[in-house]
Amino acid sequence: MLFQSSLGIHVEQDRVGMVFLKSSFKGIVLGDQTTVVLDPSLSPEERMEAVSTQIRNFAEANRITPSSEIYMTIPRKEILYRWIDLPAAAGENLRETIGYEMEKFTPFPSDALHFDVRVVQEDRGDGQIRVLLLAVRKKAVEPFLDVMRRNNLGLSGIESVSSALVNAVTSDKEMPGGNGKMVLFSGDGHLEGMVLRKNQLLFSKFLEIGAQPEETFADAAFRMTEELREKTAEEDPPSSVLCAGDLFDDAVLRDLGERKNLRIDRVNSSSRGIQSPALLPAYGLALKGVRKVPLNINFLPRELRKKASRAGLYILFALSFLVLLSTAGWLGSSIAHQRMLLDRLNGELETLTRDVQRIERLGDKVRTLEGEIDYLNGIAAGRVRVLDLMKELAERIPETAWTQRFSLSGNTTEIEGYADAASDLLPLLEASPRFGNAGFLSPITKGRDGKERFRIGLKIQ
Repeated sequence: MLFQSSLGIHVEQDRVGMVFLKSSFKGIVLGDQTTVVLDPSLSPEERMEAVSTQIRNFAEANRITPSSEIYMTIPRKEILYRWIDLPAAAGENLRETIGYEMEKFTPFPSDALHFDVRVVQEDRGDGQIRVLLLAVRKKAVEPFLDVMRRNNLGLSGIESVSSALVNAVTSDKEMPGGNGKMVLFSGDGHLEGMVLRKNQLLFSKFLEIGAQPEETFADAAFRMTEELREKTAEEDPPSSVLCAGDLFDDAVLRDLGERKNLRIDRVNSSSRGIQSPALLPAYGLALKGVRKVPLNINFLPRELRKKASRAGLYILFALSFLVLLSTAGWLGSSIAHQRMLLDRLNGELETLTRDVQRIERLGDKVRTLEGEIDYLNGIAAGRVRVLDLMKELAERIPETAWTQRFSLSGNTTEIEGYADAASDLLPLLEASPRFGNAGFLSPITKGRDGKERFRIGLKIQ
């Protein structure tokens, strides 16, 4: 991505951070950066107006034009994260598959959401892939689009803080922790935790700082690491923690390392020229416009994205033309080049032929394994103790909700009933060691008494 420029905008509750990057033959150059603290007493409308003003001032100061790539984060509390296990065959038309069944995975219909999906684990040996689904309501995105329209800049994409941090952290080739690591980021009033494996987001967790009385920041950080390790217990949880953010001082890092046998490291933002760790998400956003990143999440559908700048492409075409013109004088060299290209294409064709044959053999093996899995699942279902399942449900479902119907079929169960807030039930059920893949089987409806009627499907672990 030569001769490109990119602006990353990280908006939090009471501050906005911006990083401007450029690419050239010398590599990626940091153009400018800033963090602006917003007045916490502002209303939501006044806050977005203040954000718009700061973006306009920064863009004018750095001569950022509509041709630049511009990416923005949306607050973590607006984003729904789901990790879904699907058959490997679903990966061919993943976005369409998820879109058709969106109401199964979220409490909202697909036409009310912007979403993106990525495969985070494949070739697991069981014919399954693990998919990360991130969804945000369209009405939560509109204020950010309006800000960019008013500044005549447009947006190339909107994504989550987690994905921006993944791209920022993994840009350091000397980053400790190997293929598996935890990353903790202290934002504006919140703590974000992630588990990375092979530069992919395996799990994400969000905590509001101070949500529990008398809990120190060090306590919250330790609780976060415990929950992350518990959620990834089956995946060989990492023992390395990377910390970023203003609240991670030496005392907190020392306290965190002493509580558990963990390797604690601070993300070195200064090695990239970043003034403050709080700007790491903005830096990760800006990277998308000047280089290839490992986690390319974008909530915006293509029709809402600004058109990519072609200036760098035109320059590249011009340079290519000059190179071709200079080599045209050597006819023999041109013939040799064409022959080499033909040989390479023939080699690639042979490789593709072998790959197709291998895929056909794997398809036969997958069908055999599916039959064996169905047989084992039938055996496992016969051993489920119904009373134990009903007891677990009774302990997990709060007193403000009740179950009207319970059914068990194989290794899945369905419950139907009423609750004050049906969407709060999914995380409670997901926290149980007996259940997994909790999802709504039908849209939530509200009765005359104000209670929300729900129908939830669960997979028995």
